[in-house]
Formats: sequence, C-alpha cells, structure tokens
Amino acid sequence: MLLGSEPAAFSLRCGSAPRSPGLHVSSVLRSIALKIGVLKPDDEEEELDPLNEDLPRSAVNRMAAGLAWEAWYGPQVCDLYHPGEYCVDGLYLTPDGVSFDPFRVIEIKYTWRSSAKDVSQHWVWMTQLKVYCHCMDTRLGELHACYCMGDYRGGGPLPMVHRFEFQKNELEAVWRMILNEASRMRSQE
Repeated sequence: MLLGSEPAAFSLRCGSAPRSPGLHVSSVLRSIALKIGVLKPDDEEEELDPLNEDLPRSAVNRMAAGLAWEAWYGPQVCDLYHPGEYCVDGLYLTPDGVSFDPFRVIEIKYTWRSSAKDVSQHWVWMTQLKVYCHCMDTRLGELHACYCMGDYRGGGPLPMVHRFEFQKNELEAVWRMILNEASRMRSQE
C-alpha cells in the first residue's frame, strides 16, 4: 500500500568542495552568453551556481543528474586526472579533468540537447573548453557528452566523445574576451 509521495529534497552542496570566493569563469561565460543571446535568463541547461539556494527544482534536478553522470562516468576515462580549482589572472576555473597521453582538457556534460545538433554549435560548451585549454596550456580538448534523449528519435541515452584541436590564436582571443567581460563585471560590483 502506497502511503504517500512527494518530491525528494536534497542539496547540491553535499559532497562538493566549496568554491573559492571571487569571480569564476562559469559566471563570466553566462554573462557573455546572456548578452549575445545564446542563453535566456531562465535557461536551465547551462552552468548555474549550485550554491544558489533559489534555483528552481527542475534546475537542481538537472544539475544533480549531471553531477551523478560525471561522478559515475569520470572514473571510466582511464587516465582522467582531476586538477581541482585553478586561479588564472584572478579568475577561478575548475576543469572536469585532464588527460596526459596526449595532454588535453576533458569536460563531461549530461544534457537534454539533441545529439543530432553539431556540438561545435554549443557556444557555452565550446567557449568553456577553449578557456580551459588556454589556461592549462594545451590546444587539445574533449567534450564527453551524454545526450540523455539521444537524437530524440527513440534511441535513448547516447554517450559521445567529441575531440578538438584549437588554434593558439583562437584560444588567446577567447581568453581576452573572458578577461574583458570579467573586468566589466568587477567594475559594476
């Protein structure tokens, strides 16, 4: 006999390392993405601050699914090393991982987006990967994305590995854009 049902309550803070105070690359990326129209203010698919207690339950649930995927999948990337939080030019960043043969940045995503869309069109993902590559001094990056709905044609979850080699000048241009926006954000504090 069912005695009752209610939404499960949990906190995204559990088990996660505290973020350093200060400006984080994810906040700068979100600011730029909102300005250029890549994101809308209520977009739940992109990086949100897990410490924000006012997030809608749907955003918290999506982030929890992504954290669970990263915790389960990450150890299966054989030579994945978690570098932890870095501070570069006064900005904090936390890459999901790096790998050493060859040296590259690895980002792990869990998404409701369609796998049929060209991954290089995901501006926030690509810009984040480029920033991390620049800061870790490599031109190689990988996005390990699990498309939980596949291509939305009934195939179910589809994990994919997308490999990239960036040009040094494009990494430098992205970093300049991030630094400019960070400077603007700081001046408005």
